[in-house]
Amino acid sequence: MKLSRPEFIEQIGGISIASLARWEGGKIVPPKLKLKQMVHFFNQNHINVTEDWLTDGIGLIPTSTHPTENKPTFDEYSARIFDSISTHIPNLTVLMCNTNNAQPYASHGDYIAGKLINDAKTLDNKLAFHIKDKQINLGVYVSHVKAVVDIHSNAHYIEDAQFGEVLWIAKRT
Repeated sequence: MKLSRPEFIEQIGGISIASLARWEGGKIVPPKLKLKQMVHFFNQNHINVTEDWLTDGIGLIPTSTHPTENKPTFDEYSARIFDSISTHIPNLTVLMCNTNNAQPYASHGDYIAGKLINDAKTLDNKLAFHIKDKQINLGVYVSHVKAVVDIHSNAHYIEDAQFGEVLWIAKRT
């Protein structure tokens, strides 16, 4: 759906272009009634969106529900979600599993998103990723071993490797 600002305002009614610009720029939050009207308008036009997304960019990215439109692929949808999340989390790293070393948490083709960590102390007993020689491993970080220990009790030591806390896993179905 392509609408100019004036066309959108005409559909929603009762707002100025200046108000819309302030809403878009995050300077002010639209009144609750206008949010409900916008959500209704988008939903009626086959765009699934929530009030949280419109006000804070939190939640699922708006998607088309039009039955004849091409749905995004898993890769496209994952990229949109992680791009959105990365605006809120500095140093977010998104990785695609290139092996099955991370099972059962993630498999080949799944996405892992997390924050690279320089201080391993903050990772203790958390699900963590370990990247070395382009291999991705997942497990629990154990501070006294200074390693990410996977489900098979293999220790992946953090020296000369990148590592961080796992925040999300997008599993390919």
